Amino acid sequence: LTKLLRTEYRDSVYIGGIGEHVEGVCQILDSHYSAHYERWRYTADYMGNIISFWNKNEIPVGDRRKFKAKVKDHGKNRFFDVNDTNLNYVKIYKV
Repeated sequence: LTKLLRTEYRDSVYIGGIGEHVEGVCQILDSHYSAHYERWRYTADYMGNIISFWNKNEIPVGDRRKFKAKVKDHGKNRFFDVNDTNLNYVKIYKV
């Protein structure tokens, strides 16, 4: 995943401003289950940009899903130093 982020998503930009609503179709690149929060943390591709969010449901890596969310924060990805938009209030739908 680090190599993929370094090569394909080096030019990732933030989507929307903080507090804005966004929606679209994303592809799940990575998932990690946190027993502490009892939630899944996802890293996904949205139009060539990196987004990350938490969800209680497991989504297989590689799946494409429609989402609606609110931009929580702009930061750097935890695997590699690329721009990452953190989302909040995420609703996931099947494509």
